Amino acid sequence: MAVFRASVLFLVLVCTANASSAVLIAGLPTNRVPSFEPRMDFEDSGPRRLGLRGKMQNLALRGGAKPANDEDAANLLGKTIVFVSAGYEAKKATIDIAHARGVNIIVVDEPTSWASPTNPNTLDLEGKVQKFIAMDMNRADAILVPNILSQLEQYTKKTGKKIDGICSFVELCTETAAKVAEGLNLPCSPSSSVALARSKPATRNCCEAAGLPKVTHYVLNTRSDIQEAIKVVHFPAVMKPISGVSSLGVLKVEKPEDLERVYDESIAHMKSVVVGAGGLLVKAEKPLAEVADRPRSSSAAQERIATFVVEEYLDGYELDIDLVMEDGKCVYRLLTDNGPCAPPYFSESWSLVPSVQLTEQQVKETEQLAIDSALAMGLTHGVFHVEAMYTPRGARLIEFNARMGGGEVYETNLKSTGVCLVVEALLLACGIPRTRVLRANGDPLLASVAGSSVSAPCSGSLHNVDAFLEKYRSMSGVSWMSPKVVDNQHIIGPDEGMPDWIAIFLIEFPPGRGQEALDKALEIEKLMTQDFLDEMDVQRAATPLPGLQGPRRTQSTEWHLDASLTRGIE
Repeated sequence: MAVFRASVLFLVLVCTANASSAVLIAGLPTNRVPSFEPRMDFEDSGPRRLGLRGKMQNLALRGGAKPANDEDAANLLGKTIVFVSAGYEAKKATIDIAHARGVNIIVVDEPTSWASPTNPNTLDLEGKVQKFIAMDMNRADAILVPNILSQLEQYTKKTGKKIDGICSFVELCTETAAKVAEGLNLPCSPSSSVALARSKPATRNCCEAAGLPKVTHYVLNTRSDIQEAIKVVHFPAVMKPISGVSSLGVLKVEKPEDLERVYDESIAHMKSVVVGAGGLLVKAEKPLAEVADRPRSSSAAQERIATFVVEEYLDGYELDIDLVMEDGKCVYRLLTDNGPCAPPYFSESWSLVPSVQLTEQQVKETEQLAIDSALAMGLTHGVFHVEAMYTPRGARLIEFNARMGGGEVYETNLKSTGVCLVVEALLLACGIPRTRVLRANGDPLLASVAGSSVSAPCSGSLHNVDAFLEKYRSMSGVSWMSPKVVDNQHIIGPDEGMPDWIAIFLIEFPPGRGQEALDKALEIEKLMTQDFLDEMDVQRAATPLPGLQGPRRTQSTEWHLDASLTRGIE
């Protein structure tokens, strides 16, 4: 297998945009816009590096109310469920939850996965994984799926245990998991439907054919398509890979004349990189042509070819909608406010449940768009994460993820509604019927939950991440925190590229106090940002560098890792 290097070098694009802390849109309830201090606006450029190997404190899945679906979870006892890829290390929480419900866990992943018993750096799984099946996950599904099915057949013959369900919490493995489930005649959405969700233009075309609101777009298969795209798409526009993850490569293009330059710079870079393990932008040691010596998954091929789609820029309120679909019926939905993203890159800022940006009717409209989009693509069975924008023309789809959302999504749902999305995914994988309604439309929330993804305001490093974050963990209202950097890691700031997140945290207040929760989250974010700047000033004073105008990186740094270590995306 080719060895890849995580590159911290990325193209610096000169796209600019007017950023504001809140978007006031004609026809929208401006009196409901969150009141907060404006975020510091940065000139972003570069990749977000996710899933770095290292000892990152995993505080996910701790605390919160007893899940509302725990009674149904008892039916998971003794079930054998296959996890197609363990994901990157923070995804261990999904295995913890399954094990706590008495699930017999089988993991299919690369030999170098953190879940592999032969990996000397494996996490302590305490016997939670009953069977690990080593597999080359970069193979094309035409090869990979039969290999997985053969291994599972051997397991069943040897142990006498039947396979009860197939699941994946990893973006690049969702289609593979669906094909394996189909091969075993187990419950799942059709793999063809999952493939639609993996392709942004396919998602758009399918939803528009079903009569859902149109978002103008044009696929750039080659540079020759640019002029036609300019005729079709209005500017400003957004250019993104047709099948990417975590906003990697998503850029705002202000003017038509910028598109050729942005495309040339992006394609030159993206042709030499892959999305290693679904969550990390890494650079191949050899040119693409030299390492393409064997069949690869359709997902990997798409990431390498770096086909882009240009879409109209949607202005409005950004939103997340989490869905649980069971046999074509939506049994759970939750809408979350998202804060504005600073262009030209589109990195998450804050989140809030319940919405303070939309009216009750606008919430219902946006949730219905998410449900209708799922049904249009045939995604009738599973846990899904949908991103949308509420514009002056109404709700519009941004993208559809045929999996549970990452980051703080699990905790936000658990704390605000008591619903465990991991348990829901496992129940659906096994086809276990639900004995109770998860959350009827209009049910009161258990809590108001606000979150913040704190971006580094400058480049630098933290010698002791836990010590830096300790005072914030004990602040009033903080109920969950997840570090996103490790000790002595070179942290990318806006002076180098797209800023890394320092940490993600949640504030939990009683129901009806959403605005207070958001204000508190933004207050802590501001404090953390300033403390980071102060710490970098201290380090700079201790080791002055000639000509350095701020805490900047002074030499190229590369991360060496196996491509399978971070499969998955938060």
